[in-house]
Amino acid sequence: MTKAVQKFTQNLSLELDAQALSWAFRSLDEDHELEEFLAGIPGFLISDEVKTPDDVLTTLKGAHLGNAVMSLMDRSWSSDLITSPMKQRRIAICLKIISADRQLLLHAFEWTLLRSAESDILTCIDFIQLASSCAGDPDRDPKLGCYAKCVLAVTISRLREYDDRWSCIAKRHLGLSDARFDKYRAHGDSLQLRNLLHIIQSGILPPLVSSSVSNSILAQVCKFDATNTFPGLQHEFCALWNRLLTQARQQGLPPPPEMFILLHIRAVYAALHKITAFPPTVISAFSHHDDVALRGALSLYPLCTDPSHHLPDRLGMPTHSSSSLANAATSGSRTLPAARRGSDDRTAVGHQLTPPKARQRMFGSKRKTL
Repeated sequence: MTKAVQKFTQNLSLELDAQALSWAFRSLDEDHELEEFLAGIPGFLISDEVKTPDDVLTTLKGAHLGNAVMSLMDRSWSSDLITSPMKQRRIAICLKIISADRQLLLHAFEWTLLRSAESDILTCIDFIQLASSCAGDPDRDPKLGCYAKCVLAVTISRLREYDDRWSCIAKRHLGLSDARFDKYRAHGDSLQLRNLLHIIQSGILPPLVSSSVSNSILAQVCKFDATNTFPGLQHEFCALWNRLLTQARQQGLPPPPEMFILLHIRAVYAALHKITAFPPTVISAFSHHDDVALRGALSLYPLCTDPSHHLPDRLGMPTHSSSSLANAATSGSRTLPAARRGSDDRTAVGHQLTPPKARQRMFGSKRKTL
C-alpha cells in the first residue's frame, strides 16, 4: 500500500464516504495493513463522523470484507511466522468484526464449512466458542444457529483429544452428561458416531443448509471407524438408515433430503454390514434427477434387517431413540427425534490459544484420513 493510502486511512475525515473506504480496503496487500484497517472499523462506524454506518458496512461487505477477515484469521492462526501475542490480537480483531454483523457472522460459518477439510480455524477455541454461543440460542436466529451447529459438528468430528474447554463444548452440543461423554470417548470412535447421528437427527441439513455446505459437512463427519463404536449407537444408526431409506423411496422428484443424506452415510452403513460397495446407479440417478432410474436404484439400497442390530445395548449404553426410530422406519413422518440433553452439562470456559503441537495431538494431521 502506498504512503498516500496509509496517510488517507490513518486520518479519516468527515469527507470519507463508503466508496472511499472501500477503495482504501481494496488497496491493502499486506496482512499487517489489513489488521490495522480492520482494527479501526468498529470505532469508525460508531463515531459521530459517520452518518450512515450501515451503508459503509454494506459497501465493505460488497468488497468481500468477509472473505478478507476469515482469510486473515485462518492464515494468522496456522502461521508459524508470527508471535503468539500477534495471533491473539489478530484473532480478537477478526472476531470483533464478524460478531458485529449477522451477515458477516453467517458468512464466516459458511466460509469455514466450505473449507473445513484444509482450514485450521476449527482448532481455534475462541472461534468455536463463538459458534457454540450462536448454536445455543437458535430461536434468536434459526439460520445462524443451524450453521453454527454445523461448525460444531465438523469440529467434534476432527477432535481426538480433549481438554476441559473442548470437552465442555462437545458435551453441550451433543447433550451428553459427563459419564456418557467419558464412556463414548473411551470406546473407539463412539463420540464421532454420536456426532453424526446428532447432526442428522437435528434436521438442519438440506434444505435448511445449502447443498454445497451440506456436502462438506457430511464428508467430514463420516470420517471415522464405525465398527469401533458402541453397539447401541450402531443400532441407532441402522434404525435411522431404515427410516431415511423408507422415506426416500416414498418421495418423487426432486430428490428428497433423505436421499442426499443416504448418499453420504452409505459408507458408514457399508462398514457396519460388511458391504464392499454400493451400486453406482444410485449416484448417477441422483445426479441426473432421473425419477424412474432413482426409484429403481433406491431398491438396490438395502434396509437393515439384521435382528441383532435392533436389540438393546448389552454394554450398559442404552440408546435414547433407537426404538422410536425403528418403529418409525415404515412411517411417513419426516420428523427426526432430537438428541436428549444431559442434566449435568457445563458451560465452556477460558479463551486461550492452543499451542500448535497440542492442536496436532488433539485434531490429528490434516493429511491423515480421520
